[in-house]
Amino acid sequence: MWFCFGRRLLPLVMILVAAAASAQEKKGGLPFPGGDSKAPVEITSDTLDVQQESSQAIFRGNVLAAQGNTRLRADEMVVHYRQKQSAAPSGGDNPLGAISRIDVRGKVTLATATENASADRGAYMVDQQKILLEGNVVLTKGKNVIRGNQLTYDLTTSRSVISGGVAASNGKGRVRALFEPEQKGGQ
Repeated sequence: MWFCFGRRLLPLVMILVAAAASAQEKKGGLPFPGGDSKAPVEITSDTLDVQQESSQAIFRGNVLAAQGNTRLRADEMVVHYRQKQSAAPSGGDNPLGAISRIDVRGKVTLATATENASADRGAYMVDQQKILLEGNVVLTKGKNVIRGNQLTYDLTTSRSVISGGVAASNGKGRVRALFEPEQKGGQ
């Protein structure tokens, strides 16, 4: 992927990475919640399409974004950023603004050292400091499992709301949770 960039495109990609790092310093833990906010973010994919006119960078195919012990996998990741109104505060010539939203689609998994989440699609709303996962949401921690259709997580309050879920006989979705007691003494 890195070798197919033209001379004009490579600087734009480097600016995008710099914008992500800048946003990360301001908000902490960006762009991957639960990650080490001081660790670098590495994103690999089959392709990258930077659309400066629509303020997007689209990573497609086997997307893996890693920061510290946090791993985000998806078929597609769309990074939305703001157009800058003025010169970069660092004095550099950075035409891209801070990241405003990250959307992920297709076989989405978010894994930390102790927890995993999976869904059909998701969004990280940077300004609101919220994560939204939708469609076949499964959360696991050890043997504990929670299933639903939508998860909203507020990073500022650490509040999670899981709704919808596996369809019941009455047609309404319900959240399902299985909590396994810890075994003591290897039992």
